[in-house]
Amino acid sequence: MLLIIKILRACAAIPARRLFLAQVSSLAVWLALFAAYHVAALAVTASMPVDTTLFAGTLGSIAFVLPINGIAQVGPFEAAWTFGGILGGLSTADALAVAVAIHGVTFVGGALQAGFVLLVKLLSPLRSGAA
Repeated sequence: MLLIIKILRACAAIPARRLFLAQVSSLAVWLALFAAYHVAALAVTASMPVDTTLFAGTLGSIAFVLPINGIAQVGPFEAAWTFGGILGGLSTADALAVAVAIHGVTFVGGALQAGFVLLVKLLSPLRSGAA
């Protein structure tokens, strides 16, 4: 309970402008994620409606934050995404293939981002002449 109180106090201390910027940034990240989800889905099945992508992606995201993920985060995300895709009208095979494709896209995107950050960190001393 003390942790929750500390988190709430910290959030209350954030200036409104920064909180707004954080919310806008978060929205932009989610829009980019769902766009990537939809592109991956369209690569597997051309009949993927956007609302199914949003629904299945939301279920997958909710499952992702639960403390029950398997090795390399495989398991709950794919299961939730597949379930959402099936409810959205996809076949089981298509829904599972899309979930796995999205997992791959997310992994590659994260690896590229981590590589870019590492490269910038490695090059920073060179630019400042501290090497």
